[in-house]
Amino acid sequence: ITDNEPEFAAGPGRPGAHFLPVSLERDVLAELEEDLARAHDRADLVVLSNHWGPNFVERPSQLFRDFAHAAVDRGADVYFGHSAHLVQGVELYRGRPVLYDTGDFLDDYAVDPELRNDASCLFRLHFQGCELAGLELVPVTLSYAAVGLATGDLQEWILRRLQRLSAELETKLERRDGRLWLPGSLEAPVHGSLPSEPAPG
Repeated sequence: ITDNEPEFAAGPGRPGAHFLPVSLERDVLAELEEDLARAHDRADLVVLSNHWGPNFVERPSQLFRDFAHAAVDRGADVYFGHSAHLVQGVELYRGRPVLYDTGDFLDDYAVDPELRNDASCLFRLHFQGCELAGLELVPVTLSYAAVGLATGDLQEWILRRLQRLSAELETKLERRDGRLWLPGSLEAPVHGSLPSEPAPG
């Protein structure tokens, strides 16, 4: 879904984007719930990908947080946000990872020397069956249309920044071998499609 460019929205007989505003209005949340229910009819795990919000914003607004929580409440197993060109803090809400903005990865965008949109992360979700085992954040550095592992001072800057921004969302990221780790543990399913018993192993 996206809240960007409503004129690009799909319509009757016209292809386009799945436009959905960021809103807590009843009709918007009803459409979101229907979308998630249809996805769960076809999949055990559902990732909601949302291209939302303005560029170069370091933190999600309270409305964005409330909307992401509402999506998890209605069945999103992973909330995957993007659009700001900056990695924002991550949150574990009801045992589900909320990635408010995953920043850039393969990039040709102008670099802001202070906000450092060329300092990003690879997000790796680890599952055991349908159970979230953890989220791993690997610091990376971006150059024109290329990506590499961040090292040294830049790696440290990325680690500290994401630990701080995630702590503001009441989520603690652990350091392991130059990466960040968020242990996961899915609660009882919000919807009916996930197993109630942890997967073996």
